[in-house]
Amino acid sequence: MISLPIDDSLESILSSARKHQNLIVSASPGSGKTTRLPPRLLELTEKKVLVLEPRRIAAIAAAARISEERKWTLGQEVGYQIRFESKLHENTRLIFLTEALLNRKLISDPDLSEVGVVVLDEFHERSLHVDLALGLLKELQQLSRPDLKIVVMSATLQVDPIRRFLENCSVHEVPGQIYPLDHIYLKTSQKRQTGPEFTEALGKQIRQSMALLPSGEHLLVFLPGVGEIDRLQNHLGAWATEQGHVLLALHGSLSLEEQKRVLEPQSRSKIILATNIAESSITIDGVRAVIDSGLQRRASIHPKTGFPQLELVRISKSSATQRAGRAARQAPGKCYHLWSSMDELSMPDQEMPEILRSDLAEALLFLAAQGVRDFHAFSWFEKPTSESLQKAISQLQLLEAIDQFQNLTETGRQMLDLPLPPRLSKIMIEATKQQVPHLGAEIAVLLLERDSLKNRIHNQGQECDLSARLEILRQGRHPSFQRALQSLERKLPRTPARTSTPQDEVKSIRFLLLKAFPDRLCRRRKKADSRGLMIGGRGVALESSSVVQKSDFFISLQLMDGLSSSETKVSWACGLTREEIVEFSDGAVQKESWVEYDPDNKKIVRKTATALKIPNVGTLPLEDVQTSPASSEEVAEHLPGVAAQALNEIQKENELLQKWLQRYEFFCRTHPHEGLNDSQWKTALQQASFGEKSLQNVIDKDLIYFVEAQLDPGLLHQFRSDCPERITVPSGSSLEIDYTGELPSLSVRLQEVFGWSETPKIFSGKVPLTLILLGPHYRPVQVTQDLASFWKTGYVEVRKDLRSRYPKHSWPDDPLTAPAQAKGRRRQ
Repeated sequence: MISLPIDDSLESILSSARKHQNLIVSASPGSGKTTRLPPRLLELTEKKVLVLEPRRIAAIAAAARISEERKWTLGQEVGYQIRFESKLHENTRLIFLTEALLNRKLISDPDLSEVGVVVLDEFHERSLHVDLALGLLKELQQLSRPDLKIVVMSATLQVDPIRRFLENCSVHEVPGQIYPLDHIYLKTSQKRQTGPEFTEALGKQIRQSMALLPSGEHLLVFLPGVGEIDRLQNHLGAWATEQGHVLLALHGSLSLEEQKRVLEPQSRSKIILATNIAESSITIDGVRAVIDSGLQRRASIHPKTGFPQLELVRISKSSATQRAGRAARQAPGKCYHLWSSMDELSMPDQEMPEILRSDLAEALLFLAAQGVRDFHAFSWFEKPTSESLQKAISQLQLLEAIDQFQNLTETGRQMLDLPLPPRLSKIMIEATKQQVPHLGAEIAVLLLERDSLKNRIHNQGQECDLSARLEILRQGRHPSFQRALQSLERKLPRTPARTSTPQDEVKSIRFLLLKAFPDRLCRRRKKADSRGLMIGGRGVALESSSVVQKSDFFISLQLMDGLSSSETKVSWACGLTREEIVEFSDGAVQKESWVEYDPDNKKIVRKTATALKIPNVGTLPLEDVQTSPASSEEVAEHLPGVAAQALNEIQKENELLQKWLQRYEFFCRTHPHEGLNDSQWKTALQQASFGEKSLQNVIDKDLIYFVEAQLDPGLLHQFRSDCPERITVPSGSSLEIDYTGELPSLSVRLQEVFGWSETPKIFSGKVPLTLILLGPHYRPVQVTQDLASFWKTGYVEVRKDLRSRYPKHSWPDDPLTAPAQAKGRRRQ
């Protein structure tokens, strides 16, 4: 075996592990922590050692690397277990597994009686499952397994919070990488859009980088998402073939077989276009250079709607370190950072933990299985918000997985036997009751696996995106789908399946989907309109790729909230009829009268109609609705909640609030402060809504007053001081500072800053304003953060160019001593 940095520290780490209950290992990328330490941990126990990895490919690659280095047989001494696939023996003692599987092991064996050590690798990624695992393992140590050892590992750890949480903990920091790494930054600011210009610039960078790489060495390129990878593959495909390079993609939407191709040895140079799936845990042999876009598409749950959203955001400094480290794992390497060193100063130190931005329903179901009733009191490493916990509780109660006291129900226990999220488990349970278990399994796997068929689906009158995909997948040309289906069917009880016609199958699909997604039922606004209204009042819009074209009612299956639109985009749906809704809803359809918000008029109104009503979710009318004005008492009761839900709309329409938010967001980026939370926004909007009759009245108010009232007085004073709204220039004019960009800027006429020798700074003199100097025609003539240099060099050229065109304005030889002028005058 080749020598790695961690080798010299192994004996010291093992010695500490024998004396302490818990261990923290912080080691640089490429140090060997994932492959060298776990086999040695077997010396601490006669039981099994479990190593949790954030991704399937990482678990497989680590197990394979260890078996190769130690001349072990994969599946005997060392093995792996991922969802729907495993390679291990009952006597295998070192097992790599994806993080979610540990929680399932705790269900079948709450004491982990066969396990001596659990390793949480790449903890810095802070997935929901690893946070949950850490809390469960800590409680297990305290209650019944003081002999169980927990090892937390990463290259970019914040050690102190983990040490305080675990107690009785030894910390080891393994010194640096063994190969030098050259960091290359842009001289210009980072591009935050990923359109054609981004693709063109990145393609140029890749071609330049490959020209410097020796033949047979590889380039790893980190991109935000699948769309950017596809566009870059199309852009570079012909050139890569001509040059003899192998162009590969690596992202979570690919099958496991396609992901494994990236790890296979290749004599030709590879260009690997990857998302953050390649950020940690796996080593791709031969990578000597990395290009990092510095961007990622981060999935999260919209705090207001509870639906998924995908944001294009900058990565953290810890992610940048991980990505760069891929280039110097086996030899000296280079990392091309597509941002400037100034940009890096405003990057967050760590990623936002998944537990603060994810659906918690599956996590709470696991906790309920462990006997937890008060989810707020659980030993969270970082506690989720009360709102996200309540949303998850409501979802589990809707699916009948827990009762009103948060006790696990029989349905909840059945869900835990299936390797699926709660909604998909509900489909399987109902399918078994209806004697269509195979159909239920097909639907569950389709919804679980990423969609690789979207470009091959055509509308053939099914009015259901699932039906169209089932026809293709049943042809058997997708081995990963078939394997997942077979694995899932092994979990099903042996019950007779009833024979059915195609019409019966369509009806069964609709029934099963409504049982699992009752809160996603929508009504089309009008014929041939892609827009609809979801139960509870949320607006939705079917994407053009959906085959649901005519149905008046449909269930939203795959949806995504945009960052600016007030409507949720629906890519997968299934249409159904009014009669089916009545039949499937167990008496929940009846004549209803309710109060809701009318978005067209921005008013609270009372509506009456035959409707489907789901407690704690809302009401969906199944016929034309009669509308009447709500009473003043009803308006007073409902308007604050409406205002809180319409936060994005309010911010968009209230220009003054929008500008204030831009200032405050900059303040939060440069100051250790998390910003306004949901509770503060809710309180501010409740106060602003008092006595008003419509949402428009709220929007038109001075909302800054109500928002600033939620801030700590000391913090508010510091915000106003560090990030002033306006600045007085030498001419005496008070001008507004623009906070829309990465750095604040000031647009000002050149004549108004005569006498300013240095660039003005804010934030206690730490942040220079970007000065956009305007000519008499109010167009930019210079953009600078170094005013002193401009006076010495650039001003002469500007004066020469504009003096004859605008003779009435002042163009002194020495602008530092000339009086500043707010208006133009005849030159003396």
